[in-house]
Amino acid sequence: MAEARADEYRRKAEECRQEAAKSRYETDKAAWLRMAEDWLRLGGSVDGARDKAQKPTKSK
Repeated sequence: MAEARADEYRRKAEECRQEAAKSRYETDKAAWLRMAEDWLRLGGSVDGARDKAQKPTKSK
């Protein structure tokens, strides 16, 4: 489930990059690119949490 969520966030980041490419104004382009970065960061957070949860714990 977390993997699907991370993939969705990456898709949203790509949509933002596409909107940035279509933007006529630099301020709009910059805003779209910031949103893309935010989506990618969020996707990375989900990936990191998933990896941490799947990591085996060491027993003493």
